Amino acid sequence: MGRRKEFERVFREGRRGSTRLVTVWAVPGDGAGVRVGFAIGRRVGRAVVRNRIRRRLRAALAEELAGVPAGTDLVIAAREVCLDAEFGTLREALRAALKKAGAWIDSA
Repeated sequence: MGRRKEFERVFREGRRGSTRLVTVWAVPGDGAGVRVGFAIGRRVGRAVVRNRIRRRLRAALAEELAGVPAGTDLVIAAREVCLDAEFGTLREALRAALKKAGAWIDSA
């Protein structure tokens, strides 16, 4: 997901789940797969820092993707503490936020 109107739709219509590290908005999409957008503000850090956080979140989501229903649009917002968190902790935080946002299937 890369368009502003797609992000706005997810923020407006989506259900939110938040943890200490990340916030996730989830909404049923019109596609067959899971679409993801990352919202990492400039106050988190310089571009290098934001890109590193985005890569870590993308890797964590790749491992948790089996639990996300197909056809879901997600926006994941990161906090600065993501950068220093252990990868396992980041995965757990992401999974918890996905569950709170209703974008998780427990049988996965």
